[in-house]
Amino acid sequence: MAFDVEQFFQSVDIILTQRLNDLSYDKTIIATIIDDSDKAQGHYIVSDGTINFDAYSNDTAYRVDD
Repeated sequence: MAFDVEQFFQSVDIILTQRLNDLSYDKTIIATIIDDSDKAQGHYIVSDGTINFDAYSNDTAYRVDD
């Protein structure tokens, strides 16, 4: 029985592709509210210390520095 290198690499590719698709990682960032002037609409400006983000929430009770 001959070893089929092409079939072997295809098998490895299928296995690796599936494993990469199954990977998950935490996408949570730690940020502080720096502007709550639109909190009535659930819109906040937050910062992680390096960049500012728009953040949205159904909870309108958050305040600056939360």
